[in-house]
Amino acid sequence: YRLQYLLRSAALTDELRISRHRTQTLLDGMPDQMFVLDSRGMLIEEVNRSETGGSATFLLGSGRCIEDILPPDVARVARENLHVVLATGQPQTFEFQTESGRRSSEVRFLAQPSGKVLTIVRDVSQRYHAEERIRHLAYFDGVTGLPNLQFFVRELLRAMRQGKRQGRLVAVLYVDLDRFKTVNDRIGHLAGDAVLAETAKRVRGVVRGADVACRVGGDEFA
Repeated sequence: YRLQYLLRSAALTDELRISRHRTQTLLDGMPDQMFVLDSRGMLIEEVNRSETGGSATFLLGSGRCIEDILPPDVARVARENLHVVLATGQPQTFEFQTESGRRSSEVRFLAQPSGKVLTIVRDVSQRYHAEERIRHLAYFDGVTGLPNLQFFVRELLRAMRQGKRQGRLVAVLYVDLDRFKTVNDRIGHLAGDAVLAETAKRVRGVVRGADVACRVGGDEFA
């Protein structure tokens, strides 16, 4: 029995060592800020990342609270999410932007068996900007920078609904470039793109701030 006990202890020790190494590897590879909060929103533990490239470690909290690590308006939302996690045990996530919209962060709260809450703050700026870029490509023309046909239809329907409610008419001005195909065929598509860009610039210069100028086709503007 003693030999079995020693063998089992050795096996458990190896499993614990492997588990610790796996956890440490994951922790070192995550760039996120991580905190453990109590029910009052006080930092019990936080991840300390070495600037020299050493291993990340959990340190005891220094008496700071949510308001010390997040902007005031964001901290209020964080406290609301913290209360929900403590009451329901369900994970909660929200996003916020700082630095004039140049940086986006995601905050995730995860309930722990001890009654504490693991908080992960992740920089999602690249994802946010990629999504913004996709939205821009979906509604704007790449040559002229003007809104495209999809945007035009959406805004036209919105304006028509608003006009119907207010008893007002909606006007649409359609502009078509004559002999544009000749420019493309004789001079080339680069010259054609330059003509489109210049046309868009001139259209922008004459419409009012409340108007919407769009490129709705190859050489068609509205």
